[in-house]
Amino acid sequence: QRLKLKALKAFYVWLKNECIIDSKNEIFNGFCVHSYIKKLHEIYTPQKQEPLETLIRVEMTTYIDKFIAYYLNKGYSPDGTRIYKDELKRFIGYLEGHNIESIKGITKNLLAEYQLYVSQLKRLDGGMLSISSKQKKLVVIRRFFKFLTQFDYLDKDPSAVIELPRLERGLPTAIMSDRELEMFLNAPDIATERGLRDRTIMEVLYSTGMRNNELCHLKIEDVNIEDGLVKITHAKGGIGFQRVVPIGNVACMFVKKYLEQSRLKILGEMEENPYLFLNNFGERLRKIVLIKYMASYRQKTNIRNKITAHSFRVTCATAMLKNGADVRYIQEQLGHRSLRSTQIYTR
Repeated sequence: QRLKLKALKAFYVWLKNECIIDSKNEIFNGFCVHSYIKKLHEIYTPQKQEPLETLIRVEMTTYIDKFIAYYLNKGYSPDGTRIYKDELKRFIGYLEGHNIESIKGITKNLLAEYQLYVSQLKRLDGGMLSISSKQKKLVVIRRFFKFLTQFDYLDKDPSAVIELPRLERGLPTAIMSDRELEMFLNAPDIATERGLRDRTIMEVLYSTGMRNNELCHLKIEDVNIEDGLVKITHAKGGIGFQRVVPIGNVACMFVKKYLEQSRLKILGEMEENPYLFLNNFGERLRKIVLIKYMASYRQKTNIRNKITAHSFRVTCATAMLKNGADVRYIQEQLGHRSLRSTQIYTR
């Protein structure tokens, strides 16, 4: 609706400028698109259709809430546990489809069949899920049943039958060559507000090696331009993986320029918020939108398809390694839980 209203307002201005309509009728005077949309949200809340409360859904939901609370207490991030919850909701649907009424009716054979079901899942674009994605889904199930047996909600763990698929060796995302990195960095038109924002995003991702979601949650106060430091508070893995990392002079220069020249213009009529990077509507940038922005520049530069927004992180880590950085230091910079994850870059 926001886009339609802005288009209608622009069309009206054009009609007035072309003297097609009487300019004395200023019908859009004092009209704020953001305020109108906000009012719509207040008076209209779409009714979400809740799934039927089957016996297994009620029982599983109780245990899932306990499971999520357990991992939150261990220091896991809300985003990480949300993934657990989403995957277990999928599992509930599978159980309902097989007429399971209680967790005690979940057998090894059923979980073996579920593993086969996961192996055949596809992405939204119709392609097959990566082995890494399949493994993560199965890990959630194994951890859930381990929790149930650890706290005596179940006598035996039927998930022992699940065999995790072997991950491919090598880097999960393509590294950019020097030429590809230069092409990417030069793709945005920094004479425009959005282009300057996108170039700044690229510089920050490459300079710090932070994850896409960590960048999306960066607040203005988290970046210390004078000292060349960035505080990553929305870290994968929770509070224990919050960290302060260095940020280069070039990235600092672009952050300063973006704050001075672009951010307020992109914010527009929206209410001020603490986040550094905003989407085209002045709201906090989301990970899925960031990925789309970067994909558009990949198409613009005709760079090979394997290059993604995450490639900046991989390229940063590889550059650090080539320049002699210790692998333990790189692990801290990237916020890896395990050194094994960092050692992938040494292969």
